[in-house]
Order: sequence, then structure tokens, then C-alpha cells
Amino acid sequence: MANNQRRKVWVPSTLLYVEGLTEKMFLKHLVSMYHSRHKSPISIRDGRGGSATHLVMKAGEISPRYDRTVVILDGDDEGIGEARKEAAERNLVLIENNPCMEGLFLTLLGVNISGRKSGYCKDKFESRYMAKREKRDLNKYKEVFPKNLLDHKRKELEKLNEMISYVEGEDSPSICEGA
Repeated sequence: MANNQRRKVWVPSTLLYVEGLTEKMFLKHLVSMYHSRHKSPISIRDGRGGSATHLVMKAGEISPRYDRTVVILDGDDEGIGEARKEAAERNLVLIENNPCMEGLFLTLLGVNISGRKSGYCKDKFESRYMAKREKRDLNKYKEVFPKNLLDHKRKELEKLNEMISYVEGEDSPSICEGA
């Protein structure tokens, strides 16, 4: 090999496939906080809603272009059992937020959502922390979820830790020390 030629280095890539805009913006926020440019490339795509099974199938269609595909969706969908099965067959990682992403947000912010449904969590989060129109503003996520809060809470919240670990480029996330 000549000295002026560069060797190509394989770098694994990750697809984070999410339900909609809220999840996409939160993942963009996590990438801005935890992803190094020198790590593997990350793509974030949203399925623009739909059933859990539909989202897994759509992610599965584009997953061959990536080394790892992580599907993040609401765990209260009626078809979640079928989605789990479909994800396993397609070798996709599935992260379920119960009951929904806004439920994770509220828990992260110290609100008890025990026994609550998605509708309650979405309404509570939008009325108290981030109005629906503000969910498009990445700076609002930085304000509501600062890095020190995320660092502290990832030790307690397994789903948050999983998301951050995949953003950091970890192969198999584990709960942080001290959890």
C-alpha cells in the first residue's frame, strides 16, 4: 500500500428508530449531550406514529443499512407482544417506555406516574413542562433535561440508561455503577 493511500476503517453504525417527533427530539438532545463525533455514526428516524408492530416492521425494512437498530416505542400499545416477537425475529433491540415517553419524562422529573395511562402522562407533561408546540425546540429539551439531571437519573432509570448507552456507542448497556 502506498503511503498516500488511506485505509478504510469499518465503523459500526446505529439506527435509533422512534415513534414520533417527541421521541426524535429527545434522542437528538441525548446525542448532543452524550455522543462523540469520533464514535460510530447514529441516525435517528421517526415512524410518524402507528402501531408498535408497524414501527418495528418499518425499522426492520431499513435496518440492513445499519449494524445495530434500536426501536424505541410506547409499551402500552395493544400490539406490543407481536412487536416484541417481530423485533426478535429481525434481530432489533426494543426499548419500551411504559406507558409512554412522556411517562419516562415525568418519572425523570420526579413525578409519580404509577398506574397512569399514556393520555394522562402526555397531558401532564405538556401542561407542566413542555407545551406541544415547544416539543419541536431542541433548546427546550436542554432546559427541561439538563445533563446533570440525566447523569444522575440514568443510575435509577433503566430505560434512560439504555438509550444513553446506545447513544454513547455501547454494545450492550448495563446499569451504571452505584445503581
